[in-house]
Amino acid sequence: MAKITRLLDNPPPPRCSRFAVLQRSVLAPYLPAASVDVVITSPPYMNALDYARDNRLRLWFLGVDDYSTVECKEVRGIGAFRTQALSIMKVLVRAIRPGGKCLLILGDVSRSARRCDTAGIVCDLVAEHVKELELRKRWTETIPSNRRARRNGAATKTETVLVFHRANRGAYA
Repeated sequence: MAKITRLLDNPPPPRCSRFAVLQRSVLAPYLPAASVDVVITSPPYMNALDYARDNRLRLWFLGVDDYSTVECKEVRGIGAFRTQALSIMKVLVRAIRPGGKCLLILGDVSRSARRCDTAGIVCDLVAEHVKELELRKRWTETIPSNRRARRNGAATKTETVLVFHRANRGAYA
């Protein structure tokens, strides 16, 4: 609750009276239009972790017996990231009610000596293709080296928080 309060302009009441945890792919069209007040998510940081292997116990609790079935779905390249990010943002904007918020926490991606700004990619995609969302806040924080999980702490050095607001106008597709 403390982190949510820091991220939102209008924090939720001390105890949320209603919430839901769903175990489905965000790409499956199961959320009714304008049914979500806030989305808070952090997509996997590409090539920084082996998410499926590292979370095999959590996956087992969620009913996944073979983590490699999840591993093969991980996004590894920038082109695939763009495609997935745009698809996800289109699904989310339909589900978020007018006036609602979408908070994304994105890690940078380092490839050889190049750094890829995944938050910038998402901002550009939203600005070009998802007109109902408006970027209200963006900040980047350095991840302390003792919190970095792989590759001698070199893979993901910063993470960026994006706070989008859903416009009070526009039709739901």
